[in-house]
Amino acid sequence: VDVLLFDALRYVNQLSNIYFPLEQNKLTTAGIPIFDFSSSVALMGEELYFNFFESRYRQLVQEAMSTTSSSASKKGWFILRATTNVASCTLMKIIEHTDPFTTNDMVFVKCIAGPRIKVVKEIEVPINNTNTALDDNNKKLPSPMIRATHIAFDKDNKVEEDIVMLNDMRSKCLSLLPQLFPKSLFNDESSIGPPPLDMESFSFWILRYVLGDSREPAPRLEWLACHSTNQRLTFVYTLLKNAVEKRNNEQESEEES
Repeated sequence: VDVLLFDALRYVNQLSNIYFPLEQNKLTTAGIPIFDFSSSVALMGEELYFNFFESRYRQLVQEAMSTTSSSASKKGWFILRATTNVASCTLMKIIEHTDPFTTNDMVFVKCIAGPRIKVVKEIEVPINNTNTALDDNNKKLPSPMIRATHIAFDKDNKVEEDIVMLNDMRSKCLSLLPQLFPKSLFNDESSIGPPPLDMESFSFWILRYVLGDSREPAPRLEWLACHSTNQRLTFVYTLLKNAVEKRNNEQESEEES
């Protein structure tokens, strides 16, 4: 039991440092490699898995996992960006990986999504000689790796929010949830637990229901663009309302047929 408790505490500490990096100030100018991938948008706390085979992304893992003293503050970090046109990206922490320094093949990484960030400045980094040689069969120069030389942590706007309106939006969201999910999900004995009373916490808590296991980038990008509790709750309510209407229409169609 003591071993399990120790493992649980260690995991909680690991997650805490991913969600709220201790080295946050150093990370803003540490120089963090970017993974541009239009098919994936990560939200804080999600686990993602990637198999990197392109030279620039093998070099991304090499740079992220470098043990040099100059790289200590950014070890394990890279940026997941769905598109260069979106303001918000996600800072990702590598927690497991295959050896990127000796393999000439694919590099596997397991990572956890951290906070939202914005890329302020970026540069192209030529592929080093070791990785360039791996692309000889392609008979063309590999695409450069992109490195963010300056990032900013993307926080909510500091605006005074109408608590009455937020309470009303919370109630509307909670009234729609039982129409889509079993009520047992929201009791004290469930793994998820009851909805938080704090409005900001609630706006994050309810997100798992509207997105769930869907990897569709569009709604995730829309959520990343939300910078207040009101914006998040409005976004969630709209998705829930649309989902209920869609389900009701499908049921009516089945009954008519």
